[in-house]
Amino acid sequence: MSKRFMQTNWQLTYENVQVSGLFYEKYELERIGQKVSFDDETEERLARMTESTEAALKSSRYGIPFKFRDRYKQWKSLYYVAEE
Repeated sequence: MSKRFMQTNWQLTYENVQVSGLFYEKYELERIGQKVSFDDETEERLARMTESTEAALKSSRYGIPFKFRDRYKQWKSLYYVAEE
């Protein structure tokens, strides 16, 4: 993983390794024809947030899935998975 991460701005951290495992699971689901969704991960992350304002939660609810999808595309390019 460190060789792959060195080519990008990703650092070899616990969170990035954990997210990489999540992305591998999502990729395997995508390969068998299921739609990739990060809704569960978004809800989990929102539950851990300490911000209580509704505006912050609303913006996070829409922003977090986009970040997951962008990082998922980056992960796929790191592991030479062709976009379809």
